[in-house]
This record gives sequence, structure tokens and C-alpha cells, in this order.
Amino acid sequence: MNKIITLATVVAGMLVSAHAPAKPRTAEEVRTCSRANLPESTMVQNVEMRAVDVDGNSQRIRSRFFLKRYSADETRATLQVRAPLELEGVSYLMIDRKNHDALHLYLPTVGRTRRISGKQASSGMLNTDFSYEDIKQLRAVSAGGEVTLLDNAEMDGRAVHRLELRPGENDDSGYDRIVFAVDQQTCVALEAEFYEPGARHVKTLAARVDSLQEIEGRWMARELRMDDHVRNTHTLMTLLDVEYDEGVSNAIFNRASFYLAATVGWLLPQY
Repeated sequence: MNKIITLATVVAGMLVSAHAPAKPRTAEEVRTCSRANLPESTMVQNVEMRAVDVDGNSQRIRSRFFLKRYSADETRATLQVRAPLELEGVSYLMIDRKNHDALHLYLPTVGRTRRISGKQASSGMLNTDFSYEDIKQLRAVSAGGEVTLLDNAEMDGRAVHRLELRPGENDDSGYDRIVFAVDQQTCVALEAEFYEPGARHVKTLAARVDSLQEIEGRWMARELRMDDHVRNTHTLMTLLDVEYDEGVSNAIFNRASFYLAATVGWLLPQY
């Protein structure tokens, strides 16, 4: 079993380099490198987040994240909370298709699923600083949207490519642009700055450079931090473990059963 101790996020495709390719020189080469970060089929992670509010109060959340690539145009992901007790069982199903996205939320307290759209998709998931909109746009650097190579720079002693992503017309995004700093040596994204219309810098996602690690030919950042500059809050994310391309039941990615992953098991035979 290909089990490794590392850190990533639901944006692991952007933060992992599978092949350590030659240093890219164009925006499309960076994008191609980023595409190689995605698992061939499935990925399962245990993730811990620590959300810190404006007064310094914090809450730790542990969850399991499941991802499956159904085709080049469709990826599905499920996030299910394991702790704390008051949030246990809260689940999200994210369906990312070429021309259609959907986000579904299951709340154990009401015992039903509802679809989230519009401004709700831009709100922090589980009271953290990560929203579905953030996750969607972070994946776009390897998928859709217009990407431009701005320049080359240095960050924390490492050479980086700076890229600008503008969401596509059909994305219904609240962001005008996102600026990435991608490590030239490993193709790991070290930083992402989120801008709303009017050049308002609202969020920054940063990877700790000293947490970069290569395991079995894959480079990854072990620790991440998302800062919300409007609310003056931040969330720290740590990946506890990850498994690639193991058999994961399609039931975990089905709208009628995605929230049952806690009771049916997290690694099941495919069908």
C-alpha cells in the first residue's frame, strides 16, 4: 500500500510535484507540471485544520478527504469531519465538471443534504478560512481559467515563477485574479494571493518552505496557512497521511450516500 506521511490539502494537486520535471519556462509548462501533481485515479487524506479567530481563540478540526478523477473533465471530492464531536459527520461533496460545478452539504443535526450556491460557496467551510471557492480556484491553475506568466522572483531563498490566474467567464467567481508563486525546482506552489475586483487583496495561502519534502518522487509542502486579511483570521492546515490510487467506493462520491463514509469505511472495494 502506497502510504506516506506528508502534508497537503484539498488542493494537493497544486502542492505536489509528481515527477520533478525540468524547470518550466512558460505559463503552459507550469500548468502542465501542475497537472502531473494530481493522482492518476484516487486520493485519500487525513487532514487537521486549526482555525484561529480575531481574538486568538482556536478550534481544531480533523477530517478525511476523498478525491476521485472520473475523467479529464470530471473530478469529485468528499470532505467528512471526524472531530470535534459537535461537528462529527458534517460532510461536503464537491463535483467539479468542465461546464458545471456543484457543492452539497450534509448536516447530521438536521439529517438531510442541501445544495450550496452563490455567496454560500464563498463562505469559510467549517468556520475556517478555506472556502469551496478557494479550493475550486486553486485547482484551476492546473485546469481552466486564463494563466499568464508574470515574471521570475525569489521567495524565502528559492527561485519562483509568478503566475496570474483569471477565472473563466463561466466560473461565477468572486475573485478577479489569483497570483501564484511556484517553486522553480519542485513545481510546488509556495504562495497564492487572492484578489477581488478593484485590486482588493483579501486572502493569502502560503506553504512553509521548510516543510517541503520529497517522498517516493513526489515533492510536497507539509504545512499550509490561509490568511483572511478582511476578517483578520487565519487557518493552519496539516496533512497527517495520504494514500494514492487505492480502491475507493463510488458511494463516497454519490450525492445520496457521500456522508455515510464514516460508517461504511473509508477504503472500500470499487464497484
